[in-house]
Amino acid sequence: MNPGYFTYLCIFILYILLWMNWLTPFLQQMQISEKTFALLLTMYLVFSFVVLPYQGSVQINVGIFVFPALLLYWAWGKEGKDSRIMIVSSFLLVGVNLFLLRYIIRIDPVLLVIKESYLCAFIAIISGLILAKSQKDVFLILGSGLYLMELLFQWWSYTRGGEVYFGDGMFSDIFLLSLLGGLLLRRAFEWVMSCLSIRFHL
Repeated sequence: MNPGYFTYLCIFILYILLWMNWLTPFLQQMQISEKTFALLLTMYLVFSFVVLPYQGSVQINVGIFVFPALLLYWAWGKEGKDSRIMIVSSFLLVGVNLFLLRYIIRIDPVLLVIKESYLCAFIAIISGLILAKSQKDVFLILGSGLYLMELLFQWWSYTRGGEVYFGDGMFSDIFLLSLLGGLLLRRAFEWVMSCLSIRFHL
């Protein structure tokens, strides 16, 4: 599947989960309504076709790169001081590790056992399950970590080729697949833990 096409599948799945109220706990933690989230998904999709040139060799995708960054910053700013410090330290760990993974793949492609976007998303999802305490933390840690990965990777690409595209199809695939998988896995983990606590309580 070409880079970017998986994005449409993830957005379609998110719309279905929103309609089924599976995202309600996450939206309550984010303090945004279902209509607002649906609007954000639509804006992500529509403005993904808008690309801003910057100094010729640099391009920035508005829908894929700018809008999610603003949402992440807004959500991070509403956290308490201790929580913000934890989130920053966690996403630094995730972002640097994912960049190193992509860097190593470029050096030795033989290590790539599955498609790069799937491998990065898998590592991000597992990292989110380990580091995050809630679905909102999954969004903040994975989202910010993936942005750091993209910034470092594009900077490295710029030093080698001179052209940078922030928010390409591969980044969008990794970003949405990681967040979708991370949120679902965290929701499943919380459900299992609640069932176990009820069972032991009985």
